[in-house]
Amino acid sequence: MRKTASSPTLTVAFMAGFCSAFAAGAAGQTQSAPATQSGSVPAGPNLILILTDDQRWDTLGCTGHPFIRTPTIDRLARDGVRFENAFVITPVCAPSRATILTGRSTFAHGVLNNDGVLPRREKTIATYLKQAGYQTAFLGKYHLGRNSQPKPGWDHWVEYTAPQEGGRGSTYRNAVFTVDGQAVPRPGFSTDVLAEYAVDWIGRPRDAPFFLLLALRNAHARWLPPERHRALYTDAPLRLPTSYRDPVERLPRFIRGEQTAPPIIPADWMETFYEGAREKYTDDTLPRLLLDYARMIPSIDETVAKICDALRARGLGNNTVILYTSDNGLLAGEHGILGKGLPYEPSIRVPLILYDPRAHDGGRRLKQQVLNLDLAPTVLELAGLTPPPEMTGRSLLPLLADPQIACRQDWLIYSHVPPDARQRPDYIGLRSEQWKYVRYLRGGLEEELFDLRGDPDERCNLAGSPQHVARLEQFRARMRELMQADNLAAAWFEPFED
Repeated sequence: MRKTASSPTLTVAFMAGFCSAFAAGAAGQTQSAPATQSGSVPAGPNLILILTDDQRWDTLGCTGHPFIRTPTIDRLARDGVRFENAFVITPVCAPSRATILTGRSTFAHGVLNNDGVLPRREKTIATYLKQAGYQTAFLGKYHLGRNSQPKPGWDHWVEYTAPQEGGRGSTYRNAVFTVDGQAVPRPGFSTDVLAEYAVDWIGRPRDAPFFLLLALRNAHARWLPPERHRALYTDAPLRLPTSYRDPVERLPRFIRGEQTAPPIIPADWMETFYEGAREKYTDDTLPRLLLDYARMIPSIDETVAKICDALRARGLGNNTVILYTSDNGLLAGEHGILGKGLPYEPSIRVPLILYDPRAHDGGRRLKQQVLNLDLAPTVLELAGLTPPPEMTGRSLLPLLADPQIACRQDWLIYSHVPPDARQRPDYIGLRSEQWKYVRYLRGGLEEELFDLRGDPDERCNLAGSPQHVARLEQFRARMRELMQADNLAAAWFEPFED
């Protein structure tokens, strides 16, 4: 992750513009907090949410990657539902994870950047499910607290032990884990260790359904694949993005000033990608880095396979729903950038698969825009609970019932709120199915306008085109409208100086 407080590494998107049919499907239920059912056993299925880290939407076999193979995840997509236009509302770790857990926007839950801590007042899906009688387990990377001790709502807790507690943080090798409050050193590749913890949890005797959130570190930098995968893809046909060598001058000043160019790898990312001393960035560096990034994916698929095998062995395969997604994407050379947190498509778009063995969805692919804001209410509805009104996301289940329903027309994208930015975002964007408008605010106004259908790589900024003056005015007005609907300060629309 980027470390500089003012760098554009967090983006917050608020949901808006639901079509009336989808809104009616969600509004047909009374919006109240799920009630605790004391003494009763929930009738809902087991629920598993697999959350990866920095995984682009197109790094799966089922999404068309030219050489990465993910047979188990592909089977989940083949037998379930794949959401082709899934986005995160904050394309960086902590704010995105807080949104996934709470079903609330960043400005609502208060985790505004990667140093944020989820307030104890915020209820998570674990809290609601535990109240309803589910047994809950968290395994992996939490990134929402100042320590790695168990958090409210979780019956079983396994997290990377923080360095200040004697651990090594979320490392890939020989990690120390905090297991229900106790530090436990575990040699080996940490993804394999977390898979063991997941299989153990699934195999425990119980008289109630369970919810498991498995938060893997893959594929966050540093990219250190396990020994068994280090020789993979050596002869793979890796192609750099078409925009890789686009002139840096095309980028807004806000972005150019945060990067080293050309091509662009932020200075602090260099320390992230390489162990030990920095090495000079050459034309050979990015392909080598991206091959290691690709080599991080197979161990994810192997972990999913172990989970599926454990479910079958316990006779739970027919009553366990699996959701698979990532906390954000990654710019892998697009616009010459290696990083995340910017409003470009590779940074905000993620894989999202929902596999429900009780349904007969077999390989459906839905094109509606959905957000990670929607995951928490979806999980609660799968458990038979009604999402509380403070969750501003919408369950995806109405889409499964009627795939023809149109979802979001448009939604807002916000940069993070760094401590030195007067508690306001550095940029605001608006994305519809066809268009993206971004308004860069720090240090003077700059605008971007992209036709995502005609220019999916976002290489041609139409903001200065005379043919698009009227459309630009429409997007400015729509942005103000959505900001007002989200109770955001009107002053945030205007540029500001450092």
